[in-house]
Amino acid sequence: MLVFFIRNAQVFTKSCTIVGSGSFGDNNYRFEEKAANIGCSSHASLVQIEGILAWWSERGPYRMSGGQIPQPIGMNEQGEGRIAP
Repeated sequence: MLVFFIRNAQVFTKSCTIVGSGSFGDNNYRFEEKAANIGCSSHASLVQIEGILAWWSERGPYRMSGGQIPQPIGMNEQGEGRIAP
């Protein structure tokens, strides 16, 4: 599935996350795989919350902002408290 979010295109499969950036006008647009093992289970799970894109993956809930690497939701700095899928 393809999602346009804050000047970038995000492409999700069930098993990976890809982010597009650049300009279509001068044919300078590229796609970069951000996470080979974090996809999106359902397009219906994608939500935008205050500039953050969040979704449900096969590995549990994730979030991403500004085309960065997806981060798990619900984990503290010690890696505890993760919401399990």
